Amino acid sequence: NKQIERLWRLADKLRGAFEISELYKIMLYGILLKHIEYEKEDICSYDEKYSLGYLSLTYGKIVKPNDVLDYLRKIELELGLDAGVISESFDQVFGRADSENVRILFENLNELDIESSESCYQLALVIVNKMMISAGRMGCEFGTNIALTKLEKALLDVQDGMSVYDAYCGTGISVNEVSSGKGEVFMQDMSISSIGIAAIISVLSGNRIGKVRCADSLHNP
Repeated sequence: NKQIERLWRLADKLRGAFEISELYKIMLYGILLKHIEYEKEDICSYDEKYSLGYLSLTYGKIVKPNDVLDYLRKIELELGLDAGVISESFDQVFGRADSENVRILFENLNELDIESSESCYQLALVIVNKMMISAGRMGCEFGTNIALTKLEKALLDVQDGMSVYDAYCGTGISVNEVSSGKGEVFMQDMSISSIGIAAIISVLSGNRIGKVRCADSLHNP
C-alpha cells in the first residue's frame, strides 16, 4: 500500500524530532481529526479550523494546543465518552511536541489518500500494530497482536445487540474487532495512555460505544 509506505517514510524522517511512541500517537490524533471531518454532518461540535488542512498551517501559531484540547473535550462530551479519555493523553503528548514538526506531520497526513472513515480505522490499526512491533511495549502495558483478534472474533461470534466488555483493553483493538459493528463496546484500562488510544480506536471503528473508562478493573469493574 503506497499510503502506508509513505507514512513510514515520514515516520523515519521525523524519528529524531519525536520519541517514537509519541510520534505514532500524534499520527492517531491526526487520523481522529480526519475521521471527524468525514463525520461532520453528525457531529455538532465539528469546527473546520480543527481540520488537518487548517492545522497544518496554523497549529502552534493561530491555533494553540489548548484550543485543540478544548475541541477534543467537546467531542468527548458529544460522543458520550468519559471526560479525559482522549483529551488527557493529548495534553501529555502534544505538550512535549515541537509545533513545527506537528504541522509537518499533519500536512503529510492530510495529503494521504484517506477516502473514508473506514480507511481512517484501517490506517489506525496499522499504526497501532507498528507501535507495538517497534516498541515491544507501550508504557508498562503489552498490546494485543492484531492477528489474535481474528481468533477472538471467531470464538465469541458476537451477534447484533450484544454487549462486549474488555476489562483490560489496552489499545482497544480486541474489543472493537470482536464487536465488528454488531456489539456495543465497554472497556477500561488503568493506563491513561492506553485508554486514550482505545478511545480513538473505538471512535474510528464505528462501533456503538457503551463506556470507555480509565479505572482499575479489579477494584472498580
